[in-house]
This record gives sequence, C-alpha cells and structure tokens, in this order.
Amino acid sequence: MPDSSRAMLHDENVYPDPFVFKPERFLTKDGKIDNTTRDPRHACFGFGRRICPGRHMAFSAVWIALASILYSFNIDKTKDEAGDLIELTHEYLSALVM
Repeated sequence: MPDSSRAMLHDENVYPDPFVFKPERFLTKDGKIDNTTRDPRHACFGFGRRICPGRHMAFSAVWIALASILYSFNIDKTKDEAGDLIELTHEYLSALVM
C-alpha cells in the first residue's frame, strides 16, 4: 500500500486508535451504520487513473467468503481439559509455514 493510502487509512483524526481492530467505530450507539464515519474504501483501492479495476469484484468476493464462513462454521473460543474458556493472546509467530 503506498504511503499516502496508509497515511489516510491511519489518520487518528478520522479513525481514532487506527491500529486497533474496532469494527464498532463504523456503528452508532444503537448498532446502525454510522454514515458520518469515512468509508475506508475511499483510499484502499487507489485513486484516479490508477484505481484498481477489480475493486468491485474484490469487495464482493470478500463479502461472499465471510458470509460463507459465518454460515458454515461455529466460531467460538476453545476450551481446555477442565472446560474453561481459553482467552486469546496477541502473541504471533513470524513464520509463513509451521
């Protein structure tokens, strides 16, 4: 992603706390879509003559993939041997294949 797009998508004046995954930033208090928050699609697919020609197909493909995953799988926290929930950590390994 070019520096200008990255800067626009991580502007703290537009998106408070931009490095934290917070999907609720796009919702109002009653759970409806907040139209006052800037849509990130304005910057992530490029600009002008260099805009991505497949942006509409890419957005639709991601939407269909996520909808299919949510329909097909139960996504829950895992449990240990005693039946207690295992909380997720933010520890990551920098390996491509394990």
